Amino acid sequence: FEKTFPIGKEFGVVLVRENGFNYEIATFRSDSPYSDGRRPNAVIFSDPRQDALRRDFTINALFLNPLNNDEVIDFVGGQDDLRKHLIRFVGDPQTRVEEDHLRLLRAVRLKNQINGQYHPETYRALQVNASLIKTVAAERTQNELNKILLSPRRVPALQDLFELGMLVEVLPELVALKDFAQPYQYHREGSVWEHTLQALGSIKHKPSLILVWAVLLHDIAKPATFTEEKDRVHFHGHSELGGEMSEEILRRFKFPRRLIEKVRWLVEHHMLILTIPEMPRVRQLVWWNHPWMKELLALWRADLLGTTPHDLVTYREYRRLWLEAKKQIPKKLPKLISGEEVMQILNLPAGPRVGEILAEIKQAQLLGEIKTKEEAKEILKKFQS
Repeated sequence: FEKTFPIGKEFGVVLVRENGFNYEIATFRSDSPYSDGRRPNAVIFSDPRQDALRRDFTINALFLNPLNNDEVIDFVGGQDDLRKHLIRFVGDPQTRVEEDHLRLLRAVRLKNQINGQYHPETYRALQVNASLIKTVAAERTQNELNKILLSPRRVPALQDLFELGMLVEVLPELVALKDFAQPYQYHREGSVWEHTLQALGSIKHKPSLILVWAVLLHDIAKPATFTEEKDRVHFHGHSELGGEMSEEILRRFKFPRRLIEKVRWLVEHHMLILTIPEMPRVRQLVWWNHPWMKELLALWRADLLGTTPHDLVTYREYRRLWLEAKKQIPKKLPKLISGEEVMQILNLPAGPRVGEILAEIKQAQLLGEIKTKEEAKEILKKFQS
């Protein structure tokens, strides 16, 4: 091959670029012991059988031979486990877990991806070793959690994480939701945990990562704000505190700053949406035209559908108001500052962030807070990090 790039030379992995496509080519290998719970101390180049025996799950240890009528080469019973929808570690489960602790989360993801079951020995290994998941690097844990939350079977996967004892290690704040009752007249689905799961399960389309994390964390502060009063239980200020807690959690998993900022804003404002029609007309227009209003409405819809009984009549009316307000924004507001100037002043690359900043400047214009270029530049100071 003419274009090759060593991306994992020590593991025998080379990237080949051919006809506009990238191919990862790996040499068959077996591994020496793992001392860090992630990588082998050394690798030994071997044969297909030895390579299969070092892999995590039987369904991940299958080879396809394109030179022999797409023959499937199976040394570990992976095809049979696929037919049975069974997640089973290759060889000794304890050894496989000790080699890479991330396999604990990956087992849950794959089991739900195939809508399957755990082999009994695999299940026991996951339970016994659940605490090891907290030793995994934050970025790797984040990646697996993202895949779980974006999956259509995110709810049973979260239930598995709870039952196996992993959720308390990676997201203890969520486990706390299970013990907190809600006002029966509004939440017959049960606890805050049950409400959160029902809200997550209501998302049927392909959601954004921001939306699934916002739905997951929207009521995260209810345990910390729980009060019992004469009429019912209350959670005063849970959205504001929830925003703070969401930021702490997402920082723990090393999420990008922009995602953290947006999820925090959505959690903080998920109750505010009810008050918009009561605001002065100009203020309503500003809120309905907030650049993140579409996601806020999606969060509110999931919140409503996570409630039993639920009614979307109010949501549909608010969505109508949002669409109407978008048409009423004056199209000829004076342009106080350009995207190029925003990029230059804030040292930003071209992208969605520039558009969001321009939208906020437009909102300030609508409210009459700024009228000149100098005032617009002054607003930019709050975006400087």
